[in-house]
Amino acid sequence: MLAKLYPLIQKQSGYRLDVMREKVENFARDILTFTLEEKEFYSAFYEGEYYPELLFEEHETIEIAKQNAIANYKMKIKKRNR
Repeated sequence: MLAKLYPLIQKQSGYRLDVMREKVENFARDILTFTLEEKEFYSAFYEGEYYPELLFEEHETIEIAKQNAIANYKMKIKKRNR
């Protein structure tokens, strides 16, 4: 992909791949740092269990999340494929 984008960047623009890569990696590291609860949620979700209470604190939000059609469908498919 970079090969396709590189010709669009003028050489005198000061573009430095190493600097940009470092900035992106630092940004990604910051937003991809998960709490223990988030890790537990993703691990359980991968195994076919859905526990929105690991992500949300408010009872109303948890109840709404429990009714999420897509999440429930994915759990049904995961359990069927075990």
